[in-house]
Amino acid sequence: MRDSKTDGGMGFKDLKLFNMALLAKKGWSIMNEESTLLHKIYKTKHFPNTEFLNAKLGYSPSYAWRGIWEAKKSLKMGCRWRVGKGSEINLWTDYWVPNHRQLKHSVHEVELDVSQKVESLIDTNTRWWHVEKVNQLLPATVAA
Repeated sequence: MRDSKTDGGMGFKDLKLFNMALLAKKGWSIMNEESTLLHKIYKTKHFPNTEFLNAKLGYSPSYAWRGIWEAKKSLKMGCRWRVGKGSEINLWTDYWVPNHRQLKHSVHEVELDVSQKVESLIDTNTRWWHVEKVNQLLPATVAA
């Protein structure tokens, strides 16, 4: 299968990587195309009370869901948030800062409100960051 097309193969360099890319593409469509039947079916069965990126594998996953769920890790690494007002982004549990996992593992001095949203760090009048709050709550590598 790794043979080039001229040698009678399919021309894939890494079939496992290619399959993971296709599964990630399917995950992307489930995540972004909420009106599709596919999204509605998976949402009902696998993540009824949350978003696709926060979905759990579950107890008896289908082969297809297991593959899409595995590919979700790649999606999380490649996705970026558009902060906007910050009202939809959980400050501590969402992966909203590039190259950082959940921020709650980085902060030790402050008692955390796990439901806190990013909007709490934005001044609603100026639409700029509250620099003092950002510096107080977030690690220096993130606040910079």
